[in-house]
Amino acid sequence: MVDIEPKPRDSSQKVERALMEAIDETITALLGASVKKAFYDYLERDCSLMKADIPIRLQDFSVALENVAGRARGVIERAIGKKLQEILGLGLDLGDDATLYEYVTAARAEIEGDP
Repeated sequence: MVDIEPKPRDSSQKVERALMEAIDETITALLGASVKKAFYDYLERDCSLMKADIPIRLQDFSVALENVAGRARGVIERAIGKKLQEILGLGLDLGDDATLYEYVTAARAEIEGDP
Protein backbone atom coordinates (compact mmCIF):
# COMPACT_ATOMS: atom_id res chain seq x y z
CA MET A 1 0.00 0.00 0.00
CA VAL A 2 1.33 3.43 -0.93
CA ASP A 3 1.21 6.15 1.73
CA ILE A 4 -0.04 9.32 0.06
CA GLU A 5 0.63 12.65 1.76
CA PRO A 6 -2.44 14.91 1.94
CA LYS A 7 -2.26 18.03 -0.17
CA PRO A 8 -1.68 21.22 1.87
CA ARG A 9 -5.07 22.60 0.82
CA ASP A 10 -6.77 19.46 2.14
CA SER A 11 -4.99 19.93 5.47
CA SER A 12 -5.93 23.59 5.57
CA GLN A 13 -9.57 22.77 4.87
CA LYS A 14 -9.50 20.20 7.67
CA VAL A 15 -8.32 22.85 10.12
CA GLU A 16 -10.87 25.38 8.81
CA ARG A 17 -13.74 22.90 9.23
CA ALA A 18 -12.52 21.96 12.70
CA LEU A 19 -12.19 25.64 13.63
CA MET A 20 -15.77 26.38 12.62
CA GLU A 21 -16.97 23.35 14.56
CA ALA A 22 -14.94 24.46 17.59
CA ILE A 23 -16.37 27.99 17.42
CA ASP A 24 -19.95 26.72 17.12
CA GLU A 25 -19.61 24.21 19.94
CA THR A 26 -17.77 26.56 22.29
CA ILE A 27 -20.06 29.55 21.85
CA THR A 28 -23.11 27.31 22.24
CA ALA A 29 -21.68 25.66 25.36
CA LEU A 30 -20.59 28.91 27.00
CA LEU A 31 -23.32 31.32 25.88
CA GLY A 32 -26.21 29.30 24.43
CA ALA A 33 -27.65 28.72 20.98
CA SER A 34 -29.62 31.98 20.84
CA VAL A 35 -26.52 34.04 21.69
CA LYS A 36 -24.55 32.13 19.06
CA LYS A 37 -27.13 33.04 16.42
CA ALA A 38 -27.19 36.68 17.55
CA PHE A 39 -23.37 36.77 17.47
CA TYR A 40 -23.21 35.43 13.91
CA ASP A 41 -25.89 37.95 12.91
CA TYR A 42 -23.79 40.72 14.49
CA LEU A 43 -20.67 39.55 12.63
CA GLU A 44 -22.48 39.65 9.31
CA ARG A 45 -24.45 42.85 9.85
CA ASP A 46 -22.02 45.06 11.77
CA CYS A 47 -18.62 43.62 10.87
CA SER A 48 -19.24 42.45 7.30
CA LEU A 49 -17.81 39.11 8.38
CA MET A 50 -19.56 36.08 7.00
CA LYS A 51 -19.33 32.93 9.09
CA ALA A 52 -17.57 31.08 6.28
CA ASP A 53 -14.86 33.78 6.18
CA ILE A 54 -13.85 33.49 9.84
CA PRO A 55 -10.90 31.14 9.19
CA ILE A 56 -9.33 33.62 6.77
CA ARG A 57 -10.30 36.71 8.80
CA LEU A 58 -9.37 35.46 12.23
CA GLN A 59 -8.08 38.82 13.50
CA ASP A 60 -11.39 40.48 12.53
CA PHE A 61 -13.21 37.70 14.38
CA SER A 62 -11.12 38.36 17.49
CA VAL A 63 -11.85 42.09 17.36
CA ALA A 64 -15.57 41.40 16.99
CA LEU A 65 -15.45 38.93 19.86
CA GLU A 66 -13.77 41.54 22.04
CA ASN A 67 -16.42 44.11 21.09
CA VAL A 68 -19.11 41.70 22.26
CA ALA A 69 -17.44 39.92 25.18
CA GLY A 70 -14.92 42.49 26.39
CA ARG A 71 -12.21 41.07 28.62
CA ALA A 72 -13.82 37.63 28.42
CA ARG A 73 -12.61 37.40 24.82
CA GLY A 74 -9.38 35.70 25.90
CA VAL A 75 -11.23 33.05 27.90
CA ILE A 76 -13.56 32.34 24.98
CA GLU A 77 -10.68 32.23 22.48
CA ARG A 78 -8.72 29.78 24.63
CA ALA A 79 -11.82 27.58 25.01
CA ILE A 80 -12.24 27.61 21.22
CA GLY A 81 -8.54 26.81 20.78
CA LYS A 82 -8.71 23.89 23.19
CA LYS A 83 -11.85 22.57 21.48
CA LEU A 84 -10.03 22.89 18.12
CA GLN A 85 -7.18 20.76 19.46
CA GLU A 86 -9.64 18.21 20.80
CA ILE A 87 -11.44 17.93 17.46
CA LEU A 88 -8.16 17.54 15.57
CA GLY A 89 -6.69 15.15 18.15
CA LEU A 90 -3.75 17.42 18.96
CA GLY A 91 -2.10 17.90 22.34
CA LEU A 92 -0.27 21.18 21.90
CA ASP A 93 0.64 23.13 25.04
CA LEU A 94 0.40 26.80 24.17
CA GLY A 95 0.10 28.17 27.70
CA ASP A 96 -2.55 30.22 29.42
CA ASP A 97 -2.05 33.39 27.36
CA ALA A 98 -2.35 31.88 23.87
CA THR A 99 -4.63 33.62 21.42
CA LEU A 100 -7.00 31.92 19.02
CA TYR A 101 -4.69 32.95 16.18
CA GLU A 102 -1.81 31.12 17.91
CA TYR A 103 -3.95 28.00 18.40
CA VAL A 104 -4.99 27.99 14.73
CA THR A 105 -1.45 28.66 13.50
CA ALA A 106 -0.07 25.83 15.66
CA ALA A 107 -2.83 23.46 14.52
CA ARG A 108 -2.16 24.24 10.86
CA ALA A 109 1.57 23.69 11.33
CA GLU A 110 0.99 20.38 13.11
CA ILE A 111 -1.55 19.10 10.58
CA GLU A 112 0.54 20.19 7.59
CA GLY A 113 3.68 18.72 9.14
CA ASP A 114 5.61 21.96 9.53
CA PRO A 115 7.96 22.38 12.51
